[in-house]
Order: sequence, then C-alpha cells, then structure tokens
Amino acid sequence: MNMSKSKIRMQRNRLKLLFAASSIVLMRRIIFLTTMLSLPVVLLPAGSPVWAAAKHDEIHFSDVEGHWAEESIVEAVFSGIASGYEDGTFKPDRAVSRREFTAMLASSLQIPLVIASNMEKVADDDPYPQSLKDAGIIQEGDLPAEGIDQGLLRSEMMKLGVSALEPEAAPGQPEEIKKKAQAAGLLENDQEGQASDSLESTATRAEAVIMLQRLQNLLGLRESSHY
Repeated sequence: MNMSKSKIRMQRNRLKLLFAASSIVLMRRIIFLTTMLSLPVVLLPAGSPVWAAAKHDEIHFSDVEGHWAEESIVEAVFSGIASGYEDGTFKPDRAVSRREFTAMLASSLQIPLVIASNMEKVADDDPYPQSLKDAGIIQEGDLPAEGIDQGLLRSEMMKLGVSALEPEAAPGQPEEIKKKAQAAGLLENDQEGQASDSLESTATRAEAVIMLQRLQNLLGLRESSHY
C-alpha cells in the first residue's frame, strides 16, 4: 500500500492515539491531585532545585555535544521519550535494544501500559511489548521475548514505525518496508550522518530518537520545540 494514499486511515489511527493520550493525561492529573491533597502544603520559592531540574537547557551528556543528533537527543530526553545513563552519557551511537525501543515507542505514542491481572506474567514482566501488541503495532512473531534484549535491526525499527502509522498494514519485505518508511516521511535517503544503510544492521539510539520524533510529527503528538 502506498503510504501517501493512506491519509484517512492515518487520521483514524491518529485519533485513536490522541484519545489514548488524553486518557493518560487525565489519569495522571487525577493521581497528582489526589496525592497533593494528602500532603501538607509546602510553598517552594521560585528557582528552587525542584523546578530547575526540569529546565531544557540543563540537560547535558558528556558524549552528545557536537553529535549530529545532539538537539534531537536533548529534546527527546526533555520530553520523556528517552533517557541517559547514570554515568552522564547518552551513548548515541550504541545499538538500541529491542526492549529499549519498545519503551521509547510506547512513550512516544503515549500508549497506556498493560497491567498484568490475576498474577499472570505479561511479556516477561515488561508491559511495553504487550501494550504495543494490543495497539496492533507489534504483530505476532515480531520481537520474540527471548531476543528482547538484543539489538534492534533497522528493518525492525522501520517496520514498527510503519505499523504505528497503519497497524493493519502488512509491512512486507525489508526493502519494501524501507520504501514505505521513506514515503511516509519516517526515513530520509541515508542522510544526517547515519552510519550504514544496511537494513540488517542494528539501529543506534540516536537513529531511534530521530525516527520516533518523525513519527510523532506525522501523528501530531510532538510538542512544539522548547528552544
């Protein structure tokens, strides 16, 4: 299916995602208000560390300055779809694992997480893959549990991106997936400092951030720039 001719279906999926996002926001607000009402009133002065920690320009990583994806990485961390490591690095050129990417993808799309019921195990205690399955983004046979901590292939990343736009579409073979990703605007023609264009090589954390932000743009889920 030509991605450029699927605007109606994309719009329908977009509305579903926006409904899910609004549900999450409402739930978080209820939890926040309930928690605040149970706590003693404390007035924090302007410029206190609690608020300063959330400032965009205070996000720094020792290995990101000058990187081709620096601004996108900082924005992704600020918006909560990615995070760095305890040693102060982001490791932008490190292979992104399938587990990492499912968490980033679910966060990017603001999909509600599946909660296990009746003490039943869900995706090896990881709610992100199961939540993406329930949303129709991960299909049967995609990202098997036994390989969830392995590096994510570029073809797998593109397939999940295309599926997020059209959950009912069958992505097809890697080269076909790449063409659909390019047609949709998820992927450009091997630009922006990307390493190898091999579909069967692992995607980097920086590449994952870029594709997820493009996906958010296409679905209208990306907030305006904080610069």
